Amino acid sequence: MFYNNSPFSAVPQLMIQGVVSYAFGSFPRDIAPTQAYVIADSSVGTTATVTLKVYAGNVPLPGSLISIVGTANSAGVFNATNSVITAVSAAQSPDTGIYLVSYTIASTTQATTPDAGLAIIPQPEVGDTLTAGIVAALPVYSAPLTSPVGAPNSTGKSLSATVTLPTSSAAIPSTLAGVTVVLQGSNVNRDDHFNTIATIGTGIAAGTTIDWQSGQGDTATGTLAAGSVNLPNFLYYRFGVTAATGAGPIVATLLQ
Repeated sequence: MFYNNSPFSAVPQLMIQGVVSYAFGSFPRDIAPTQAYVIADSSVGTTATVTLKVYAGNVPLPGSLISIVGTANSAGVFNATNSVITAVSAAQSPDTGIYLVSYTIASTTQATTPDAGLAIIPQPEVGDTLTAGIVAALPVYSAPLTSPVGAPNSTGKSLSATVTLPTSSAAIPSTLAGVTVVLQGSNVNRDDHFNTIATIGTGIAAGTTIDWQSGQGDTATGTLAAGSVNLPNFLYYRFGVTAATGAGPIVATLLQ
């Protein structure tokens, strides 16, 4: 059953109960968050730059979220919770683990001044990019996820889906708008067997996150697309983008 589309297709990702499965995009679960000490900071207008000494994790990346506690300069304006990193550069060469990281704060001007604090930068979700060419050729579908059919899943399951169109930033620009995302199910991994079982979002744009739970549709219509089945039980699931303009990243996950 894994090779109905083609014997050369990759084996579909196996869904595990209680674990989020990525259909569009990915998340590096095996990489710990980046952790660092703040050793200095500065700002020009609303652009803050902190000097970090990384002591655990990977090099910070633009587009990641940074949280900082414990700084004291400029009345603590450099403290942050999930601010988007706009730029990263190595402070020294060869690499000594010291990096300059920029993000947005309230308007303040300060020359580079020693400071102290702690920073944590979780690994970011990595979206799949819908290019202008892909958008022009819509619809486009994710690789299928396959769901175990053994107990307790053999009697149906509740599914929750999350679709995120990340906010446009200098590091990861996006012009996506008018995006429609559907969820499809099938018992055979073949394009002509998949049917839409839910419309997750219609007309959404960059900077939007939508959550959907099976059974949320209008049960009076009696159709799968309206979400009238509370406990769907298909062997395969996939997301589809059926309408969009612009270009940018998308992340879509499914949880059973």
